[in-house]
Amino acid sequence: MGKSAYLPTGQKQSQHLADAAGTQSGHRHPAPGKHPAGQRQPALGRRDHRTSNRQPQPGNHHHLTMQQERVRQAVASLPETQREVLALAYFQGLSHSEIAQSLNQPLGTVKGRIRAAMKTLRQLLTTERPNY
Repeated sequence: MGKSAYLPTGQKQSQHLADAAGTQSGHRHPAPGKHPAGQRQPALGRRDHRTSNRQPQPGNHHHLTMQQERVRQAVASLPETQREVLALAYFQGLSHSEIAQSLNQPLGTVKGRIRAAMKTLRQLLTTERPNY
């Protein structure tokens, strides 16, 4: 598989970020007390409800785009075996055991590859931070 096979598209990244931020179009949390009977409103929902009227800052889009590009380049620089396990864990949501089984690799090997990949990414992304 090529390097880009394990990377989400820009559209998927944007949608994921929008979903995580609760900004998906039409996405609204019910007003307090309006949840289906017997369900309590989660704390995160209350927090999202309070901050849902915030406007995006003008410079944030450029900063976010630059940050996404740095992450994409850092992931692309990893060895294929490390990219593969990261993609399965973080983009497809598989557990370490499921990854080991699907790749026919020992669990310790999978965990070691993920740990090594995360260490490399941390080093790459915490050094030489560009000014946005």
